[in-house]
Amino acid sequence: MADPVAALKRALHSAIAGDATLAGLLGTAGLVDRPARGAALPLIRLTEAKAADWSTGDGEGHEATLALDALDASESAASLDAIAEALSDLLAGDLQPAGFHVVLQTLRLSETREPRERRHRIRRLTLRVLLHSDTI
Repeated sequence: MADPVAALKRALHSAIAGDATLAGLLGTAGLVDRPARGAALPLIRLTEAKAADWSTGDGEGHEATLALDALDASESAASLDAIAEALSDLLAGDLQPAGFHVVLQTLRLSETREPRERRHRIRRLTLRVLLHSDTI
């Protein structure tokens, strides 16, 4: 059985790497599973990935959920807002993980976090991607 989360992660990596707007906003960082200590910001970090059975009487189906954190250390939230908008535009398109047919795709902003102290200047914005798919 194909892994819907792995297929979705590959599709996201590919889509983000190929998007000129996000490339301009993120520089070389892009989407990472685990940023290296002292990694250049801004970047998008994959923080949660899980799959569940979504099968019906007609066939095999999957629900895949990914949480993406956009991280930035700039003084204002404008950079994160631009990243969120570009990511939303990208994901509003036709994201088709290999081996799966996407039936329903949802993207929502779930949290924003301002730095608590001046020395911790990293801002975070969390987006959740939910995909319901059938196996091809």
